[in-house]
Amino acid sequence: MTRQWVAAEMVTGRLIASLPGVELDPGSPLRKTISTYDTALGSLQLTPDPVDPMRAQPENWERALEEGASVLACFDDTDPLRSIQWSGWVSLQKRDGASDSVAFTLATLESYLDCRFVGDVTYDTTWGRNAIIADLIANWITAGGPTIQLELDYSGAGPKPAESLVWQNTDNKSVLDRITQLCAQLGGEFTIDCAWSADGLSLVHTLHFGDKIGTPAAAGKDPDVTFEQPGVITAFSQVRDYSKGKGANKVVPYSSGQGTTTPYGTPVLASDFAGRPIFEFRYQPAPSISPVALQQYAAQAIKVLAPGARSVALTVTTARSQGRRLGSDWHLGDDVGYRIAPTDASGRPVLVFPGGVSGVGRVIAYEVTDTTVTPILAESTVYVEA
Repeated sequence: MTRQWVAAEMVTGRLIASLPGVELDPGSPLRKTISTYDTALGSLQLTPDPVDPMRAQPENWERALEEGASVLACFDDTDPLRSIQWSGWVSLQKRDGASDSVAFTLATLESYLDCRFVGDVTYDTTWGRNAIIADLIANWITAGGPTIQLELDYSGAGPKPAESLVWQNTDNKSVLDRITQLCAQLGGEFTIDCAWSADGLSLVHTLHFGDKIGTPAAAGKDPDVTFEQPGVITAFSQVRDYSKGKGANKVVPYSSGQGTTTPYGTPVLASDFAGRPIFEFRYQPAPSISPVALQQYAAQAIKVLAPGARSVALTVTTARSQGRRLGSDWHLGDDVGYRIAPTDASGRPVLVFPGGVSGVGRVIAYEVTDTTVTPILAESTVYVEA
């Protein structure tokens, strides 16, 4: 696989240039995670123009790396669909006269939602989560001047808050803050992905949101994509964590207050303690929340905490992944399968997995390097307002 990079205008999505000289910094893979944003570090190597050595190639490189105005996206050049694997806007660039490369930082488009703020607005209990998110985008992202082109993908109004949401401009909360808060209270996920326009001349970004992102395996059937070791998997790890903040079977949320006036939600218990004693988790999802709303937060948190943090990471060699390509055969949020044999490719027993291990996991994040893709299979984390 050879990764190809292109640049597009952040406002219109129109292509600016191809960027064959882009390189990622060592130790800075391209990461994409559900319901948050990620960053990456890289550089563009410039070369002299053969006709005019005082000018640099690629053409339009300065516009392609314009901070706050450009989006870079990449795809696998062996993929006939050129499915976009990752995209991010240029948040920073650095030029050094001693070098012919330009360093930059990229941030996925979810971070733009953190650059726009929500004013005074009230949503009563007739509004569902999805309808609120759509309204936030319409009023605080798309309205009021130049913005990114953002399509919406959702179904239905979504679950409703137990009481009216009264948000004020003086809260100084971004659109990303409010969407994250909604998903923490009512359940749900979101992500922004990137694809080619129908004519192939622009990049189109779409905000997907709902109860869950991605495609689950059909009931009683294997996922469409399964990775094996021996096979395309070159590394496999499993972490099971019940330390503080990673696991709990009793959740007690609270809001802002002092002493006996501090509002607490009624404790929520796991349906099955699985042989464990009580592990209690107390947290403040956000200030100024009533006990009724706190119960909705706790109901979502117990789903995440009761089983503990259980993550699986499997590194896949992209050169042997035909039919299992990121961006065309599987996506963020999809269920994928894995099978680890009881012996490795050289016949050595894998003692930590007696009898081998297999399963189905949901891709809540992935990391991409020049030669590998690492799907990360786990559950989401509990939202706590910073």
